[in-house]
Amino acid sequence: MGKPPVSRRDKSPLRKGGCPRRGRGVFQKKPSTTAFGGGPPPFSREAFVPLYKTEETAPKWDVCIHLMEMRAQCALFCCSIGTVLFAGFNVGAAALGGPPKCNISPGFGPPRGGGPYSRSPDKVRVRALALHIGLDKSAQGGIMVCTGVMTSVQIMLCKEEIHMKEFLKRKNIVISAKRYGIDALGAMAQGLFCSLLIGTILNTIGSQFHIGFLTAQILKINDVGYTIGGLCSFMSGSAMAVAIGYALQAPPMVLFSLVTVGYACNVLGGAGGPLAVLFVAIIAAEFGKAVSKETKVDILVTPIVTILVGIGAAWVIAPPIGKAASAFGTLIMRATVLQPFLMGILVSVLVGIALTLPISSAAICSVLGLTGLAGGAAVAGCCAQMVGFAVMSFKENRWGGLVSQGIGTSMLQMPNIVKNPRIWIPPTLASAVTGPIATCLFKLEMNGAPINSGMGTCGFCGQLGVWTGWLDPSAKALENGAAAIVPGAMDWAGLILISFVLPAVLSYVFCEVCRKTGWIKEGDLTLPQ
Repeated sequence: MGKPPVSRRDKSPLRKGGCPRRGRGVFQKKPSTTAFGGGPPPFSREAFVPLYKTEETAPKWDVCIHLMEMRAQCALFCCSIGTVLFAGFNVGAAALGGPPKCNISPGFGPPRGGGPYSRSPDKVRVRALALHIGLDKSAQGGIMVCTGVMTSVQIMLCKEEIHMKEFLKRKNIVISAKRYGIDALGAMAQGLFCSLLIGTILNTIGSQFHIGFLTAQILKINDVGYTIGGLCSFMSGSAMAVAIGYALQAPPMVLFSLVTVGYACNVLGGAGGPLAVLFVAIIAAEFGKAVSKETKVDILVTPIVTILVGIGAAWVIAPPIGKAASAFGTLIMRATVLQPFLMGILVSVLVGIALTLPISSAAICSVLGLTGLAGGAAVAGCCAQMVGFAVMSFKENRWGGLVSQGIGTSMLQMPNIVKNPRIWIPPTLASAVTGPIATCLFKLEMNGAPINSGMGTCGFCGQLGVWTGWLDPSAKALENGAAAIVPGAMDWAGLILISFVLPAVLSYVFCEVCRKTGWIKEGDLTLPQ
């Protein structure tokens, strides 16, 4: 009789010299006892090479290491599963009176009938590793089966991941902290400035200087009259949502649909409206970008998906955020019942932080009716943040940054705070100093409209609120026991020092200390363009 044909598998480097598909072969040889007893450790080069007879026929060691990293982690699990499966299969076959019809041969050759993994190099190496660590045949079979299944799943998941990455790249959907925490946040601050803050400034200027066209009600909505400034504030949610969509590079249909989403979210969010708009607008914009231009009726599908997803997200997300913002305000109110020193620190620091964060400090103070000493401490904290950031960043932003932050909003620095939170230390420390000085030394009270307590130097609304509170306290201040006074030199000195001088000096000094320690570096305070 002639020699039996030798398969391609039998000629592989791992079976140098050839061997039958079943029976004797290098993979049927039990590992040396020296690899498990007093000899080298089992997962070592010295213990692994003898399985392949010679150094030349052994696979590369880095392949073995990769194999052990990928497969050995699930060896125990696979062994247990394999043992149970094979034992149950054999018992069931014996009960039926026939031999087990297993697709893996006793010698662990390729499965009968071939298949995609019949000659898989990974399965060959896994089998060698299973023999090396001394597993019985049923456990080896379990590992072989599980390895094939795992490989199939890995391939499918890898393909799906590749397709998903290609889709996201094609749709310009970039899930990153920079895109959401810097670009979107910076744009939202600009949208808030162009709506709510500008509207408040126009209303304050019109009422204080009796400018007719600024105080006139130009239209009514649900029997509520709105001035020019009132309309600006009314549309703040829409402005912020559109600004966020612009930063995310949303297509026109998505961008225009965000007007409705932003308005609804801002109303549902209450005092936390701006923060709710940030999250909801991002979600709605990304979903809208995902479906944009994917259908022949894009003019219908894109706005419908954007609006429905946005409104649904606002319905779920905005109210809890609003409640959290109100709870933050409750904390401020509780701080006001403490002794003036501690109250001044807490209120100044907390309201100042709220001013810079993407939540409405003005709305919080308005909802809480923050007047009197607490209102004065709030004004101090807001001024410390706005004037502090304006002076600190003068090197980077020059006069434009000084004006936009000093009489605009410190929220413009929020993207930089995300990148380096340490830049927040100087103005926060300044607010902790000016707050108790305002409450304990100067007895500074803000008895104007409560919204002015959370405005700081934005359009000089905080200072105008203190001034009007001296001459004509608001209704809320009168409820809290305020009375009109004639301001003296001490009152004016306290207002100027707390609002402008002390925040500028203290923030600059604290910032220089942080620069020398390396916490703040050149360019950390540069406003995004």
